Amino acid sequence: MNDKFSFDNEELKEIKPSKIILKNTNNDIDDFFLVLGLFFNDLKGLNFYLMKLEEWKNEFKVDMPDNKATSYIGEYSGMALQLQRLIIGSIYELTEFLEKNKHTIFSPMFLLYLKKISPENKKRWTSLVDISSSKRKKNKKDSFYNSLLMIRNMSFHYDKKVLRKGFRDFFYESEKKLWELKSFLF
Repeated sequence: MNDKFSFDNEELKEIKPSKIILKNTNNDIDDFFLVLGLFFNDLKGLNFYLMKLEEWKNEFKVDMPDNKATSYIGEYSGMALQLQRLIIGSIYELTEFLEKNKHTIFSPMFLLYLKKISPENKKRWTSLVDISSSKRKKNKKDSFYNSLLMIRNMSFHYDKKVLRKGFRDFFYESEKKLWELKSFLF
């Protein structure tokens, strides 16, 4: 494995599947943790590819020489945006899942699990749950909460009106003069 990337895993420990989920039993908390695990793995994988893309950018010296667009910059920017959208979409899906599973989040058993986590992680968990609920509002003191709120409110959908507005805002309304705000097709 590449030494530049490490996964902070302890030594792998073998565990029987029946210790995680019983074969013939349905349990909301077990199912809930399966989804959280899937989300964690999806986000970890997407973040890994974002880091690999950054490594590729540095390897090929993808930058903006003389403020001119290159195919490398276009490819890098497009792939970085795709990965960022997938991360945003995943976080959005997690907030939707949390909203639909309040009965599990506020169950006595789950609340016992919450007592075992650090105060900082508990605060972050509470922010995530609050953002997932209908009582979302900006919190001037909590940058983590505000970042999640912004992500939660972004759209991952393929809405032609939203895409057209974004295109127009970037190329016609932006004060940035990135490559003289030209679009490229190749």
